[in-house]
Amino acid sequence: MRYAPSPPKGPAALLYVLLAAQVAAVAALAVFEHLRGKRLVAELTGLTGRAPEPVVGAVTVFAVLIMAAALITAATVACFLVWVWRARRSAELYGFAPQRLARGWAVAAWFLPVANLVLPVLVLDDLWRASAPGGDRRAWHTLLAAWWASWLALLAVALAGPLGLVRAAGPDLDLTGVGLMESAATAIAAATAAAVVRAITLRQRHTTTSREPYGTASAVRLAVPRPVHDAA
Repeated sequence: MRYAPSPPKGPAALLYVLLAAQVAAVAALAVFEHLRGKRLVAELTGLTGRAPEPVVGAVTVFAVLIMAAALITAATVACFLVWVWRARRSAELYGFAPQRLARGWAVAAWFLPVANLVLPVLVLDDLWRASAPGGDRRAWHTLLAAWWASWLALLAVALAGPLGLVRAAGPDLDLTGVGLMESAATAIAAATAAAVVRAITLRQRHTTTSREPYGTASAVRLAVPRPVHDAA
């Protein structure tokens, strides 16, 4: 049976929730780091026997925050890949533009070192072009560039902070290195990622419900609910 193209609305909706949860999880870590991080490190470093109750409680809270952030991140990655895969299947059947990469690259492009700095942009650009005719390509490319730049900025901030490639050289270590900069970078990357997902999902949804080019006046009219008149 031939697969019927449909926009991945379910994965997209779940992805919006997970991205918001990830922003909240990183913000919670940043707040804990600010309020308790360095003091907890000093307390743990100076321990010579059994840890007092306040230290045990702080360590427990920290462990819960770390586990929550890790689980939310894993769920977000999995949901995003499901969305990309389903969007790619539908885009192939819509067929308004050719795909420059084979279907397997829709997932593999994100994991191949060095290539994953370029290929994901091609994957998403192809999805946008193939999902519907028409549309503002300049606005789309601006959004795509903003998302990719924010993701690379988040990666750079993580390498300099939480992943410790720069932070390890400093004498005054904290628990995670997560602070205001990391929290802001995560929020911006999540917001632009959600905007990219929404842009492609809306184009596919439009193609499923209308034959008009995306963004035309008639297409806009189709999206406006018609008034319902009483039978009387």
